[in-house]
Amino acid sequence: MSTQQILLITVVVIVIGIATIIAINIFEAQAKSQHQDQLKIQMLEIAGHAITNKYKPAALGGGGGILGYMPSGGEDDPRSGSGQPDRHFVKFSNELATYHIELYDVDWDDIAVKIIASSAVYGIQHPFPGNTGNATITACFDQYGAFHTGPGFCPDVPAFVVDGNW
Repeated sequence: MSTQQILLITVVVIVIGIATIIAINIFEAQAKSQHQDQLKIQMLEIAGHAITNKYKPAALGGGGGILGYMPSGGEDDPRSGSGQPDRHFVKFSNELATYHIELYDVDWDDIAVKIIASSAVYGIQHPFPGNTGNATITACFDQYGAFHTGPGFCPDVPAFVVDGNW
């Protein structure tokens, strides 16, 4: 085998190796993006259910004007009983993430729903939502389901805030 053939085989192996690494990186980035999109969709669904629950009459299975929402499989966060009648905290987990749902009575008619989704796939899955090693998405919604910015409890950006170790 001549030197040119060996050189050609070496170059082809290197090019194929580089192309494989690039393809794996593109696939991983796409998988993360898809997972983030799934979390965002679930957050919108949770916010819609939480908002609807407050305004749905109690006779129809709603909250009847009372702040509170409990998704199937959810549990009250210990902060709910902390003497804050205008706030309700719920923790809910599924195969995608752990969701920390915070409901706030802004005033008599208005509510805000803050949701922190901590990924069950990426990051370190620490139970506390503020851990910087977690892969999190945070968003706040008003009573109409639109993004909400507010005093202290909502992000300053009216959008999904992607943070942490993705």
